[in-house]
Amino acid sequence: MLVQSHAGEIRLLPALPRAWNIGKVSGLRARGGVEIDLSWSDCLPVTATLKAVVDGAHQLRLPAGVRIRSIRDGRTAVQAQGGSTPRLSVKAGHIYTVEFEKPAA
Repeated sequence: MLVQSHAGEIRLLPALPRAWNIGKVSGLRARGGVEIDLSWSDCLPVTATLKAVVDGAHQLRLPAGVRIRSIRDGRTAVQAQGGSTPRLSVKAGHIYTVEFEKPAA
């Protein structure tokens, strides 16, 4: 599984097969009106693009050790609330680009 969504939470790469250590996918749909494009390397997310269909708030659940480097709405930086499971408020029609940091070795 590449994305799982339930009860306002979007979980990225919850069960990525080891054989798919590098890849990308476009057009996944999450509950709450969000379309997701996702790329990954070494079985960890690199970037995610969230296209909001409706206004809402989503909790992002990331793989262990992964942190968000930045979130942008176009050219504007966006602040997510929370640490290991940041909460992101989205507006319909906006596109949010999330960049991730790899865990420290």
